Amino acid sequence: MIVAAVVAAVFLGLSASPALAVDEGVPAYDSGYGSQTDLQQQTKKKKYALNKVKKHSKKKYQKKNKAKSKKVAAPPLS
Repeated sequence: MIVAAVVAAVFLGLSASPALAVDEGVPAYDSGYGSQTDLQQQTKKKKYALNKVKKHSKKKYQKKNKAKSKKVAAPPLS
């Protein structure tokens, strides 16, 4: 019973201290990009765009190789 009272007093004392209180006006992660979720959305968009470019260039390269292999054919035997 005494232990519970001490734990409750310590908990209430810590949560009421201004040094540990969280300011609700400032997001937890602020580096100039806005909130954490905004930063995650930007990162997802960048990764999606980068993957799209990679896939496109890969397909373009594969098409080039196909075209090269078709052009190089054996000369006619006549």
